[in-house]
Amino acid sequence: MMKTLQIRVSGRVQGVGFRPFVYRLARDLNLVGQVSNTQGGVNIHLQGAQPALEDFKHRLLMQAPVHARVSACQEDWLDTSAYQAFTIEPSLNSQETLSLEAPLDTRPCPACLEEMFNPQDRRWRYPFINCTQCGPRYTLMRQRPYDRPQ
Repeated sequence: MMKTLQIRVSGRVQGVGFRPFVYRLARDLNLVGQVSNTQGGVNIHLQGAQPALEDFKHRLLMQAPVHARVSACQEDWLDTSAYQAFTIEPSLNSQETLSLEAPLDTRPCPACLEEMFNPQDRRWRYPFINCTQCGPRYTLMRQRPYDRPQ
């Protein structure tokens, strides 16, 4: 029997690779739905079998990206929706209270440094190199929700 679960996560969950993590986790568990950034954090809609949804909730907190910090996680069971796949949706400019923690600026990780110092790489000597695991966030962010264009 298919169930639909909405999870709203707040804390340091933007700019740290949280949406791609949610996407991979949902796909691994054969769940469909969507994930998006909001003013208050990350909103996740999931549809699938009850055991897979329970596993997702557990792994969401236990396997979150290294720089993520979940301060609150609220869940609501919804009437079933008809999703066909799992997608990362554009950010929502909701009326939620701003409750995000800006990700800390961190030093480049070894993978980014390898790219930056490789003359064959397109990011050779690029001073603003970063990935979901490292780099400047807080000093570069213009507004929330955090997305690359911001």
